[in-house]
Amino acid sequence: MLKFMKRGHHHENEARQKLQKELFKFEKTCYHGFAHRPTAMDHDPVLKLLVIGTRTGHIRIHGAPGVEFYGQHVQGESDNGVAKLIFLPGQGRVISLLDDNSLHLWEWNLVEGRSELVLVKSLNLEEQKTVSACCLASTTGALLLGTESGNTYVLDTRSFTLTDNVIYQDVVMQNVPEDYKVTSPGAVESIIEHPTTKETFLIGYSRGLMVLWDNKTLSANQTFITSKQLESLAWVRGGNKFISSHNDGSYIIWNAANALQLSDGANSPYGPFPCKPITKINYKTTAGEPFIVFAGGMPRASYGDRYTVTVMQADVHVAFEFTSKFVDFLLVSESGTENGEDNPHTLIVLVEEELVLIDLASADWPTHRLPYLQSPHASAIMCTAHHSAVPDALWKNIVAAGEKQDSLHSQREWPIVGGKSLAESSERHDLLLTGHEDGVVRFWDASGVALKLLYKLNTSPFFVSEQEAHQEHDGEWPPFRKVGTFDPYSDDPRLGIQKISLCMASGSLAIGGTAGQVVVFEMGLEEKEKELHEIYVQIIDRDNFIWKGHEPLTPKDGLLNFPVGYQPLTVLQMTPPAACTAIALNSEWGLVAAGTAHGFTLFDYIQKKKVMARCTLDASPAESGSPKRKTFRKSLRESFRRLRKVRLRKAHTTESAPEEKKEKVDKEKVDKKKKEKKDDEVKAEEAEEKKEETEEKKEEAPKEDGKPEVTEKPAEEKPATTATVEGEEKEQETKEDEKKVEEIAPEIEKPEIAKAEEEDIVEVESGKPEEKPAEEARPKSPEKTEAKEDESMPSVVRCLCFARTFLVNATTHNATLWAGVSSGAVYIYTLTVPEGEKRREEEATAQLGKEIQLKHKAPVMAIQVIDGSNYPLPDTAAVSKGLAVEPSMEGNHKVVICSMEQFKVFHLPSLKPYCKYKLISHHGAMVRKIGFIKYTSCKNEEYNEWCLTCLSHLGELSIYSIPQLRKQILRPCIDKDDIQAVGSLTFTKEGEGFYLSSSSEFTRFTLSPRVITEATCVLELEEGMRPPPPQPEPTLVVAATDAIAKVTGDIEAATITAVNTAIDKVEEVVVGAIDKVEEVADAVVEKCVADDDDDKAADDTAGEITADITQDSITDHITQDDDKKGVEIDLKSDVKKIEDAAADMNALVVTAGGDQ
Repeated sequence: MLKFMKRGHHHENEARQKLQKELFKFEKTCYHGFAHRPTAMDHDPVLKLLVIGTRTGHIRIHGAPGVEFYGQHVQGESDNGVAKLIFLPGQGRVISLLDDNSLHLWEWNLVEGRSELVLVKSLNLEEQKTVSACCLASTTGALLLGTESGNTYVLDTRSFTLTDNVIYQDVVMQNVPEDYKVTSPGAVESIIEHPTTKETFLIGYSRGLMVLWDNKTLSANQTFITSKQLESLAWVRGGNKFISSHNDGSYIIWNAANALQLSDGANSPYGPFPCKPITKINYKTTAGEPFIVFAGGMPRASYGDRYTVTVMQADVHVAFEFTSKFVDFLLVSESGTENGEDNPHTLIVLVEEELVLIDLASADWPTHRLPYLQSPHASAIMCTAHHSAVPDALWKNIVAAGEKQDSLHSQREWPIVGGKSLAESSERHDLLLTGHEDGVVRFWDASGVALKLLYKLNTSPFFVSEQEAHQEHDGEWPPFRKVGTFDPYSDDPRLGIQKISLCMASGSLAIGGTAGQVVVFEMGLEEKEKELHEIYVQIIDRDNFIWKGHEPLTPKDGLLNFPVGYQPLTVLQMTPPAACTAIALNSEWGLVAAGTAHGFTLFDYIQKKKVMARCTLDASPAESGSPKRKTFRKSLRESFRRLRKVRLRKAHTTESAPEEKKEKVDKEKVDKKKKEKKDDEVKAEEAEEKKEETEEKKEEAPKEDGKPEVTEKPAEEKPATTATVEGEEKEQETKEDEKKVEEIAPEIEKPEIAKAEEEDIVEVESGKPEEKPAEEARPKSPEKTEAKEDESMPSVVRCLCFARTFLVNATTHNATLWAGVSSGAVYIYTLTVPEGEKRREEEATAQLGKEIQLKHKAPVMAIQVIDGSNYPLPDTAAVSKGLAVEPSMEGNHKVVICSMEQFKVFHLPSLKPYCKYKLISHHGAMVRKIGFIKYTSCKNEEYNEWCLTCLSHLGELSIYSIPQLRKQILRPCIDKDDIQAVGSLTFTKEGEGFYLSSSSEFTRFTLSPRVITEATCVLELEEGMRPPPPQPEPTLVVAATDAIAKVTGDIEAATITAVNTAIDKVEEVVVGAIDKVEEVADAVVEKCVADDDDDKAADDTAGEITADITQDSITDHITQDDDKKGVEIDLKSDVKKIEDAAADMNALVVTAGGDQ
């Protein structure tokens, strides 16, 4: 029977494992946002692609929206950044130069119908060949590499090797005047190809020497010298002129035919005072006036800290100003130029924190709106929220509001449109909301690979700011124009957005800010003008409380104009103005709940009234026994100490039991000694614990300064319905502790269903705090309470949620509000909300129904009520609008309470424990993020499971079934030291997630094989654009190998018949070679017989040779006589040919068999 049960269990496990593969799969899919710390950029004018390299060796190639490719160079102990990127135009290849002086060739190859970026070749250069400048020859495809030593090497891009052609600096210096030969010209600063005369290059050296080099004749045609340090070179179309920029902020236009004749003298656009270097310059012609574009050149004294790119055309002069450091710029022209002109239409500028495209073909040179590569960190991101399956009506309203904000951007089409996306257009719309430090909420389209900004909601115009808006510039020169969206400076940090809650059914939005402000919005389809009123809610109702933080925000007076989009309904200001730590919105009930570090409140935004407010400072360490900064070390210490107490108490009880009368006296004495020894051990343990507690108090003493301390406890609210009270006496606690020790099982991964320890939860009546042992109580200070928000405070409200469930009894369901606090307390309120027309007349009320205190006192991170079908309860407004399936309200509801250390499920309304899973015991990890996700099978869309998904502080993702809390998978996702990534992670309802891998970039991952958002695209190359690889030179071979080489082509053709035919041909060649050897052997034998005096010995020798003709036997006979050496050499040559032919035949047969 046991074997049968085990077999059945084994089959069940196999079936479950198979199902798990259909439900769960972790994979990082794509990146959203802007590449972190970019260092290089290039553009392919043929394929219309853009590539960006970063300081960490990452490269990203972008084309049309949805066309993206990613590559990563191997990194060593330190970051190996990308120094330069060079496209091979039209070939689908790009060459990268890294900081370690290595070159890498990347190319796109078709794999299963889609293009993939593959690293195909690498080349490490010597230290003496440190590359400082690059130039690609358009005709030969060679890459010229200028080095810091002054020499220029040539790389063959086909074989990816250096050629013997080297432009030595010594050779270049031969044509330089004698007075200039005194000093070295320095490193190669720039190399550019002549626009009309191919194989002619202009090489510029850092100390001002410029040489027009003819690579065919290997000589210098012209030499140009200036005393200014060279920064950059650019040809003028036609090749008659070129322009150079220098370190003093000037540029010079040269006549290419005459080295002594300048087309124009040195020009300093922002002189005559000392200026910064012009690091890059370009000159483009048009049918009218030409464009001169350069980076830098600002006056050192007044504007030396500005990052600018200047564009000049005739009298139009604009200095585009950026808020981050300049990296590179490119000018994009039409592929087919008219009238021999460049006609640039787009200026691409890459700076450290964003990418900006400027339309040069439109009036006033507006900027393009980016369909991707936007900077989500335009202001520091403080919170994120994701919403799947947004209703079409709400989506259209958001898009329409965003288009009206887009009037200042260029109306021309996006110029980077290379490649073709193979992803099917999704009808489902997904929103990603980001809250920023400057008070802005951004709405992003996260439906596909390209993260596109839809709409921007700015809350700063609603309030009086500490700083007024900065004026752009005082003077008219230089003519600055600020472009880009990146702005790291916030006028007022109190405007920061901490929490976001969006109701998709009604479109209502609630945001919580840094200064305790809560703003409720509704979607407005027309512009409105109205006053904005603020309602204050006092969280702490005591006189001895002193707030030492920032002041609350003040709304602006008078009528305010609100454009189309989200418009504020009301502003709630919580006092003290601590940052909002939790928020929940229910548009059907017209209620919003918000929490801070001091408590939480429930607000009726329809009637604009406070419903209730609860101060959580009562759950301070003085009363709850929870340390103000409960570390992982201390948590483990308390657990082991509690277990040690139980063991010693149990042993003490066992040894003190009455002994049997029949035991001998000697045994009684021994037992007595044991008992005394146990008593001594108990006393020693207690002394050790007191010593540890004293040391902990000393360690924590300096950390407790500045944290709130409660002097008196206010009266609690008296609810209409209270929870049942089960007092915990010491005897009962002892029994439970003993039971806990006995129930410790080796099966770690399985949760304890229906055996959850009663000590983990204490259900108390409101107004009666839980009694604590005397040693855990701390003296109360008579001083006044000072307040500053701190996440380590036990009074911080971590989570809030609304639910309609069974709380009072098992037959009637009520509207409820659940609040979880850092002290491990959970407050449950029953809500009475009028319906219909009475909603605006009668007030909504809230009463404390039950209060839960978790014994391990870990912060409560998430609360979710599940129905009888084990599905999380959806939003009531979504159910009423038909956007969600109506839950089962027949009873059997449960609630999942997730603390920082464990997950636990309770029955409702009895709150009896169902099961739990101790994450800190099983994995030594603590909870950071929680999500309740619906996983659908990739093979059967009708089968799905709701699971609890967790991210731990170790960066690991784990999934647990609901309600059994059985672990499904555990996967590493984030580096545990990356605090920003761990804190920014957001789960979606469909099994995906986002986290900030850097300050500017989201990494998207999936936990479901059914929901994968990745770049599936193809890059179509014209036939013949990519040159074939170089072929090796043919070698002379013998007749047998020639025949084998001829057959090789037939074998590569690939049919079994061709292979057999090829083998027959090879056999014929080999047989012919063997016949030839036999003839040679016969000749050798005859010669041996003729020279041998003994005929019998000659006959024996001939018989031996004829019987077994081998190389050794033949050479043995030949080597007997010195005169036979010539014959031996010829024979060995023939035998070697036979062996080579046989080896080639075997190789061909094996290769052909493998191909077939």
